Amino acid sequence: MKVIDGTQLNQKGKPTGLFSKTRGMFQQPSVSRDEQRAQRTIISVFQGTLDNRFILMHDVFLNGPDILLPLILVGPGGVWMIYLSGARGVFRAREETWEQLNESSRKYNIVRPNLITRSVMMARAVQTYLSQNMEDAPEVMPVLFFSNSGVHMEATRPAARIVLADGLERFAASIAQEPSALTQSEVQKVVSTLGGESLAAQQLQISPEIDDAFSLLELPPEESRAPKPLVMMDTSESKIVSKVPLNRKQLVILSLLALVNIAILVALVVYIIMLYS
Repeated sequence: MKVIDGTQLNQKGKPTGLFSKTRGMFQQPSVSRDEQRAQRTIISVFQGTLDNRFILMHDVFLNGPDILLPLILVGPGGVWMIYLSGARGVFRAREETWEQLNESSRKYNIVRPNLITRSVMMARAVQTYLSQNMEDAPEVMPVLFFSNSGVHMEATRPAARIVLADGLERFAASIAQEPSALTQSEVQKVVSTLGGESLAAQQLQISPEIDDAFSLLELPPEESRAPKPLVMMDTSESKIVSKVPLNRKQLVILSLLALVNIAILVALVVYIIMLYS
């Protein structure tokens, strides 16, 4: 799985919280350590479960709706907007209704913020952004993830998929088994659209591999060029030597052996002449 850090894409002066206030839909909470750990946990689990067909983007700022996305997972099975919560307690979700058990009265009461509605609205904001910037935008599915293992949940047809801490690996495995709804080029298009021009500029600085089917930018077509002539090195050898299939060292050794043989032959001839004279 490929991970894209949106903090490298965000422009200066943009909000650094979990998400920004926009048109009264969202409020600006502080990012807790539990939520930061939850993000690292999700990245680690997804990297161990999902293959390179999937791309996980975190902390990506969207211009227009002015929203900072916690986690966006894009893969063949679709697009998931994952909202992180460090809340703890006993909750009940019925469609978009969000309630928490009051420990004193032992009754469920509607509480704020409504994490189900928040997750759904963030997913809708991403859906609208994609629809405005690309054709045939895929559906964005909201996911609400609780990082605290002490959360207990009673859910009846919740508007967002709820994932508890002990169910994260099962959630990742179910995503890996989702039937394909997007081609790899469509996955790349979604990621490029969410990343905007900053992502495109960042990718242009990287030399993508020719066989990398998961790079975010396609390689530009290569210009047809005439083959360059080979440069021949001048070895400074005679034409006769260049025709002999021996290297210089072998030729030197062969020459020395020839000289030794000639010397032995001359000595033998002189010995014979002196013997019979």
